[in-house]
Amino acid sequence: ELLALGSAEVPPSVADLAWAGLLPWRDAVAGLFDGPADVKALDGIRAVDVRGPENEARLMAGWLRAALGADIELRREGRSHHVERVTMTAGGKQFLVERTGRGRLGSASVPGLLDYPVVLAPPNRPSLLADELSRLSGDRLFERALEAA
Repeated sequence: ELLALGSAEVPPSVADLAWAGLLPWRDAVAGLFDGPADVKALDGIRAVDVRGPENEARLMAGWLRAALGADIELRREGRSHHVERVTMTAGGKQFLVERTGRGRLGSASVPGLLDYPVVLAPPNRPSLLADELSRLSGDRLFERALEAA
């Protein structure tokens, strides 16, 4: 089924504000593995620990499963309304992103490096909604993460 949009027709797509709000977290987690030695550690990740809401924890695990093509166990803890921490262990090394305090900032921890600051707050809800409604095509990454969640 196609939706008419002016003179163009586009396929319908699904939007999810929780997924959109996880973008800073996904960016920070991906950044943990920027170094050449750390990229190799991705092959050893078999579990992700997420402190936060269940739906966001499942989306984070689904994203990792889809991106890595691996069976990754989700371990969830906490009852907070927002993601507070994401931890992965590979080869005895712990990779961590966590919120520091109640603000927009957090810290990332990569074995062998100094911890560094990361921005973890998504845009406000009206901006997220406007961005999602303005997309004219599906988000294949979201669809793959949802399938794997």
